[in-house]
Amino acid sequence: MKRLIALTTAAAFALTAVTATPAAAWGKNEQQALSAIVGLAILGTIINQASNSKAQPAPSRPSHNPAPPRDDRWEQRSIWLPGSCVRSVRINSRSRDVVSAQCLRDEGVTARLPSSCAFDIRTDWGTQRVYGTSCLADSGFRVSRR
Repeated sequence: MKRLIALTTAAAFALTAVTATPAAAWGKNEQQALSAIVGLAILGTIINQASNSKAQPAPSRPSHNPAPPRDDRWEQRSIWLPGSCVRSVRINSRSRDVVSAQCLRDEGVTARLPSSCAFDIRTDWGTQRVYGTSCLADSGFRVSRR
């Protein structure tokens, strides 16, 4: 665009001296040269405008009311954990779903889980590290179905 403006300005300065002379006093060659220069300047302007303006198709109107676009940001940020690692345990006389850390390691999950969701429980096989499912969900982790 800057080159076009510079070219047009230079052509205007060049033509100023030429146009000061009456057109009737010019010979046929000068008149043809002037018309060629003006024609090229107009052609350059048209080409420049055509290349700068991107042709945008007219928006098509659907014949029915489409559903609003889905917000997939939750799925994109979520890390899925295998549902087979969910265990139901009894804590303080309440049943609670937890995710077993040992099972996640066995399943090959390498995501770092938040330590604020982790706690230890006593089982028949010793102490086991587990994660609360609601805390994991609040932190962006989702558990697949079993």
